[in-house]
Amino acid sequence: MITLPNKLGLSQWLESLGWVFRVRDGEIIAFRTPNGVENDEEVLIAICEAYDPLPKLKQKKILEIKLQGLVFVQQIFPAISDLEELRLISNIMQSIAPAARQLTQPMQRVVAIWQIAQDCIEEVNASGDEASVEAVIPAWP
Repeated sequence: MITLPNKLGLSQWLESLGWVFRVRDGEIIAFRTPNGVENDEEVLIAICEAYDPLPKLKQKKILEIKLQGLVFVQQIFPAISDLEELRLISNIMQSIAPAARQLTQPMQRVVAIWQIAQDCIEEVNASGDEASVEAVIPAWP
């Protein structure tokens, strides 16, 4: 029986490499397509050990940050459907003459949320291990 390690995104990655998993008599059997011949367990174990879950973990954490930020933004501006829309709003605000950039209090909060999200995303991207990624916790206003 092949017991796969519990690594984020591992099964999807193996499937993208052409592995197919079946259960036979209660055991997980790994096949490689297209020939359907059972593969050497050592090969599969080596592939699993080489798999790096960090990029998937970063991707998941960034999505989590964006979704959390969106919840706070939508409390102020329900029409905003994606945190990336704030990038457009920010660019528009920066294009306005400084004297005309007087932000309302709700808009100041939205800008603060967007900045926190951007800072956290940068921190996630700079993280070199799983613990560092998991340690990124936004301090939402």
